[in-house]
Amino acid sequence: MNLKIVETERNYERMMYKEALRTGFFEMQAARDKYRELSLEGMNRSLVLKFIELQALLLAPICPHVCEHVWSLLGQVFVFQLVTEHDLFVQHIISFCINPVLVLCIINQITLIVFRRRLTSWGVTPSLR
Repeated sequence: MNLKIVETERNYERMMYKEALRTGFFEMQAARDKYRELSLEGMNRSLVLKFIELQALLLAPICPHVCEHVWSLLGQVFVFQLVTEHDLFVQHIISFCINPVLVLCIINQITLIVFRRRLTSWGVTPSLR
């Protein structure tokens, strides 16, 4: 989320409002959807509320009336947090890890490990392949 804040801010500074809408709304929604798909135990309530706050702030220059209404429903004071290089690094690692091919490779490796353990428990020596 912090990365999208920086990207949206840059787009506003350059007066690229269509791009600001893309990064502040559509890409944030895509990130939320990906989080919802990957969260096994349900979405964290405080993280969802932070998401709503951040998105309302990011969209305030484009649709202030809607964002003002969202703020009134939340009833909170908003504070921006600057993105550090660590946040950018973590974002790149997460993007890499979500790659479907990588996920399939990890599942394949886990399956092989489980299979080898079962063979060993049955007294069969698995090949080192």
